[in-house]
Amino acid sequence: MFEDLRGKRVLITGSTAGMGLAAARLFARHGAKVGLNGRRVTPESQTAVDELNKLGGEAAFFQADLAKSDECERLIDAYTSHFGGLDVLINNAGGLGGRKGLESIDDALFDHVMNLNARSALMVTKYAISSTPISKRIWSNCKCDQYWLNRGSRRWWYWRRYVRCIKGLVARYSSQLGKRVH
Repeated sequence: MFEDLRGKRVLITGSTAGMGLAAARLFARHGAKVGLNGRRVTPESQTAVDELNKLGGEAAFFQADLAKSDECERLIDAYTSHFGGLDVLINNAGGLGGRKGLESIDDALFDHVMNLNARSALMVTKYAISSTPISKRIWSNCKCDQYWLNRGSRRWWYWRRYVRCIKGLVARYSSQLGKRVH
């Protein structure tokens, strides 16, 4: 089962814990070449790489703060240099960035949240699509597991619009380059 994952080059952003690390374990179990990513190098990141290598995959850790566009580009450059290309991209990096009532939100918090959640997914995908060598098809996924979302709530509807916006931008950009993004 999933033999088609053997040797596939997979980059998962925000993958040092939780859902990102769980996905990395699954890909490694099926023989994929997995790139983990986090903002900081920690003892846990090396432990995760060792674990994935023991599961049958080939893994490496790539440190980058994806709230910054230049680090998104650096991540893709480092990943494709290491693994020789990219087949699957999972944009899992993101988070709340802080908790404040609407009346207390300032430009700094807004910019931080947008950079962490929107800029990271958009810019990593942009550089992944335009990097060479790369497969004709990239699988890209936006993180949409926010625990504070209740289906049907106002937050859920806003989040759904955000994810559709990012996916729409990525699809338009990739089609201009003759690439296919799912």
